[in-house]
Amino acid sequence: GIPIPFIAMAGGGEVVEEEEEDEEKSRYTKRYSPEGEFIGWARGEPLPSELKSTRREKIRKGAQKLKNRLGKTKKPLLRFIKLIFDPILAGILAALGTIIILSIFEVESIVSWGTLVCILFYFLIYNSNGLSGVISINLVVYLVGYIFIGPYGGYMHKYITGMKQPMKIAWLAVKQGWHNIWLMMTDPTAWYEMQYQKNVHPEKAISYPKGVEITSIDLMPPYVPSDGSMPFRVYVQIQNQGDMKARDVYVSAECVKRCKATGEESMLVEDLMPYEGRVIKLGPYVPEGSEGQYAKLKIKASYLYSTNSSLLTEVMGEEEMQRRFVEGEEVFRGVAALGKPSPAMLSLNVGKQPLRAGTEAGVLVSVLNTRNNGQVVLDENTEIRLHIPSDLRSGPIDCSSNIGKSPIECKQGDNSDTQICHIKKKYAPQIVKPMQANTIFSFYCSFDVTTDVEKTKSRLITAELINYRYEAIEEKTIMITLPLGVIDEEGKKPEGTTEIILSSDHKEAVSQVGTAIYECWHNKNLGDEARGTKSKLCFRLNAANLTEEIREGEVDDYLDREYGDKAEMLTGIIDRSHWAIDAIKPGQEICVSYESHYGRRNVVKTKLCED
Repeated sequence: GIPIPFIAMAGGGEVVEEEEEDEEKSRYTKRYSPEGEFIGWARGEPLPSELKSTRREKIRKGAQKLKNRLGKTKKPLLRFIKLIFDPILAGILAALGTIIILSIFEVESIVSWGTLVCILFYFLIYNSNGLSGVISINLVVYLVGYIFIGPYGGYMHKYITGMKQPMKIAWLAVKQGWHNIWLMMTDPTAWYEMQYQKNVHPEKAISYPKGVEITSIDLMPPYVPSDGSMPFRVYVQIQNQGDMKARDVYVSAECVKRCKATGEESMLVEDLMPYEGRVIKLGPYVPEGSEGQYAKLKIKASYLYSTNSSLLTEVMGEEEMQRRFVEGEEVFRGVAALGKPSPAMLSLNVGKQPLRAGTEAGVLVSVLNTRNNGQVVLDENTEIRLHIPSDLRSGPIDCSSNIGKSPIECKQGDNSDTQICHIKKKYAPQIVKPMQANTIFSFYCSFDVTTDVEKTKSRLITAELINYRYEAIEEKTIMITLPLGVIDEEGKKPEGTTEIILSSDHKEAVSQVGTAIYECWHNKNLGDEARGTKSKLCFRLNAANLTEEIREGEVDDYLDREYGDKAEMLTGIIDRSHWAIDAIKPGQEICVSYESHYGRRNVVKTKLCED
């Protein structure tokens, strides 16, 4: 054997002392004497055996890591199952958590930015904390999900609704800003093209263009029992807040979730002049959900409207243009069209002005949706009139590029200055969605610029959008509550009870003094064991239905005198708090609760109805 450590010199090579554990992992190679005897190790290339040792060490460390992940199990099949089980289970939990989060915020489409954000969030959690981290996060998601979308999620729905609207506005602003920045960085031509399509400003400063607006939506009653014993109605207040007449106005309330219409769902209002308003009653509707949930309705106000725009267009002669170039003046500039404010607006763009005399030019006509709460509908009855004065042209207006698969067709109007365009029937309707650039509806018409100009000439290019339909859309929800009536502590109807069947006298009396809002429950057993049970009748009393003579007296005296002989249940209908009827405003209602206790004195309660 070779003694270690040792020092030897052979063949001019420097032999160094061998180190059992070199922290710097110095490389050594064998050195031999001229006679061929091994004399020691010297610095140089690594040995093949050392390379093998390094590979073995890496494999050993990798196996140890895998073993740590798999645990102490010795069975290969169980190891393999555990290896693939964690990511699969984490993926299932992440998908379930994502669905719950999207359901809380009522995101209808699974393909959305919200889904991507949730997936990235779960990926980061799994990458840093593994399966245990995903499980911990999901426990919180399940708890929040049960609160907001569980059996009693309807009670929390109003808070989510209050959060969604400002979040939606902020998201749209961020999305639009990011879209513009992204286009400018990646495709400036597309960004300029989009700006050309939006080349219109309102002719006066306004917050946003208005038309027929849904000013309020009231549900009566504001809560509805789950058994359908008391249907609800929808009162929609609309007003034409624009400057033009709205025609063919329709108002509708469509059940979207957990309800069904049993009456009129839509109503034609005909026409609304500027600033004129109406209140439309729709329904009734009955709920189809359980207590703690909510029913959702989509309220829509649809109407025909019109708008117009104008673009001041300048033509410049060649000599004048060259003179300005020589003198260093700014020649070309962008000019925006001015449009009548309405939910849809017409953009007109001829590019940079002035137009050079004797060249070919064109006008891009675009229909924009300026609102975020509805959509513009263009059908075969919609008409777009484009007027280019002959002073700007030296030939006809050519809109022939809009042929083939184009959804629009144009023809000459009463004179050569006007083109009348319609949506082709097979492509109708064309929908312009809220504030989305990719749904802008556009078409192009070209013309030859006149040569009859000395220096400059300016004329107006105008366009009219006639009979487009705008659909303003709002959503409204109503809470579904427990069935009304006498219930036990667990929220169930007590056994041995049945619904009260009012006699004809009772029904007549109720119909004359107000509207029955629900009937309660009455025990069928009238023996001694039933003493203390009660029946209950509740209804609304509308002060607007009472005469002036009655207003001057007291409600309870009037009811006692008029209806006490017809229906015993209405006797003493108002308690002795002496509600003076003149204290009740016209249209205001009193909610009356009459409890008939078997074997005890009857109890009557009354208060102003809570809307």
